[in-house]
Amino acid sequence: MVARGTPTTRCRASSPPSTGNGGWPQAVGNYLRLNFNVVRIHQEPASPYMLDTADELGLMIIDETAIRGAGNAQDFNAGRANMVAHARALTLRDRNHPAIIRWSQMNEPNLADSDSEQFQKDLYAAVNGADGTRPITLEVAPGASPTRYPTMTQANFNLIPHYLDGTGRYGEQTWSVAGRPDGEGEYIWPACSSKQGFEWFATATAAKRGKDTSDLRPYTLLSAWASVIPGVRTTDFTPEEGGRPVYGVDNLPDPWSNAQIQRVQAGFNPIAAIDLPYWSASGVSDGNGSFPLPSAVPGVAGNTRVDRNITVFNDDFTGTAVDFAWSARLDSPTGAVIASGSTTLTIPLGSRVAQPVSFTTPASGSRVYLVLSTGKSGVTTFTDTAEYFTLGAGQGPAPGRYRIVNRNSGKPLAIAGNSTADGAKAVQQSGNATWTVSAGQNGAFSLRYDPTGKVLDVNGSSSTTGLQLQQWTANGGTNQQWFLRSAADGFFTIVNVGNGLAADVYGQSTSDGAQVVQWTVNGGANQQWQLQPQS
Repeated sequence: MVARGTPTTRCRASSPPSTGNGGWPQAVGNYLRLNFNVVRIHQEPASPYMLDTADELGLMIIDETAIRGAGNAQDFNAGRANMVAHARALTLRDRNHPAIIRWSQMNEPNLADSDSEQFQKDLYAAVNGADGTRPITLEVAPGASPTRYPTMTQANFNLIPHYLDGTGRYGEQTWSVAGRPDGEGEYIWPACSSKQGFEWFATATAAKRGKDTSDLRPYTLLSAWASVIPGVRTTDFTPEEGGRPVYGVDNLPDPWSNAQIQRVQAGFNPIAAIDLPYWSASGVSDGNGSFPLPSAVPGVAGNTRVDRNITVFNDDFTGTAVDFAWSARLDSPTGAVIASGSTTLTIPLGSRVAQPVSFTTPASGSRVYLVLSTGKSGVTTFTDTAEYFTLGAGQGPAPGRYRIVNRNSGKPLAIAGNSTADGAKAVQQSGNATWTVSAGQNGAFSLRYDPTGKVLDVNGSSSTTGLQLQQWTANGGTNQQWFLRSAADGFFTIVNVGNGLAADVYGQSTSDGAQVVQWTVNGGANQQWQLQPQS
């Protein structure tokens, strides 16, 4: 299940159709066309009409109370009886609506000084007592842990975190609790009222889906696309983060031809085929929300074998047989076919598989586009043509011997103590440590530490942010292959081929011995490296 939440604060959001305006039914249609299948009506319980429409059109609803913790605006002690009664009454009112997939008993309680486990138990008892047939969740703000309420271990109760990567940031972190569905109830805000942040609706969601996070709700769509609610203009309201929405009916008359909305549709498609490292490389986006970023596009020489692992999802409701097809095309998404393939994959519902794709680049041309599609029972339901590779000498420096110097600290990449052991840790260290940079496949490079003869490596191919990089005996794995992507002023970002994360000096430290870890690409100076040629 892929889900998202949005506040619907304007009257027209819950209105029936009228002359020239599709009202709430059209809004539901817009959500479904975006491939959103769940909406949390944030802190404002949906009206009965809204629920009736969702029932009819097939949009699932997370029904949330009007109880909130942010700003200490509500006193959970003085108002406890009223709040518990409200939670019970809401559940009794709405429980016969099939659109309700679960209950949210409140939003971000840990931001209130009056929060307590007993209060949450009282809310849970009120909701579960009125309807014990659905799961009950509690949306918690940053700083909470999965064990915040240690005795609330009911099988139908779960905490859903917010902003695992911090507010206003692209990121790929997940919160995994054994035996419980994974999710993130809010992310992106307050960057969502920017084109850059809107692109994260797609790229961050795809990345987290690739880590088996099932309930995903970037926040808030209204700030990016106000006219998801029919008729709303960018000038009609000020989002909670300030400014104006990015798109409205006044500047986006045909939303379904907009590249960003198409990218969001692709990111949420239940049977999408996604090259996850490629999407991650463009994850941070630029001010225009460009996809792909030019710096994220691999450069590949002619007559070179290209190997990609495409992740194919099956988050549909029926059918485990997924049709997958691909083609590599010269110079445009509709250009001459260089190579192609198709197969039918067996993918359990709610699961994903990695499907290898390989082709050899032609000797001439400027780009190779990779066209991916999926479908079921012969009907294509997903197509993506955005991924491409530049042809020529390839990106990155010429192979050779270099000092690899961090822009933020001015200190070079090294292995701690020049240890020769597999697993010895990568650090920054004053001195003249050198690395031999060698070209590999797909425009990637290997980085061999000259004092030891071992290569820069991600332990166990992990995708955990903050994991310290290490050296290991060369084995050819993607965890030992690196894209050297151009940054400003001749610096490079060192991005792992296997997971799309960048070599980063932890905490922007300038100290000798500071850890070099893998982290989500963010453009910081501590992720930029100058390759200084050595004789």
